[in-house]
Amino acid sequence: MELVSFLGRLKADFHRSDRRPEGVGVAAEVAAAAGVDCVFMGRLGLSLAMGEINPVAPCVDEALLRICEACEAQGRRVGMFLAESAAVPYWTARGVNLYAVGSDYGLLLQGANDAAERFSVSNPN
Repeated sequence: MELVSFLGRLKADFHRSDRRPEGVGVAAEVAAAAGVDCVFMGRLGLSLAMGEINPVAPCVDEALLRICEACEAQGRRVGMFLAESAAVPYWTARGVNLYAVGSDYGLLLQGANDAAERFSVSNPN
């Protein structure tokens, strides 16, 4: 199945009429709950729940910012998954203070690429 077709189907499956998944609307309630130390968020799941196939769309950032604000108001830490570390300063300035950067697949691929590069440099044939 083509990626665009697959993502389009996901968008249809996850679409919400108000383009805001329930979790964003109750972020303050979640952050205020006893025993919650940190609220962890990520772009991909949120964007799909919003019916948005672009995880860096402005509406996704707006939702993530609402979660950050709700957590800050409750004195809770905010965690976030990022595909690349370049966005860490932007999100740190908005209250995120715990990160998971990269994915198991990405780290494995990077390691394989590094090994292939080392091999080709030491073995020029």
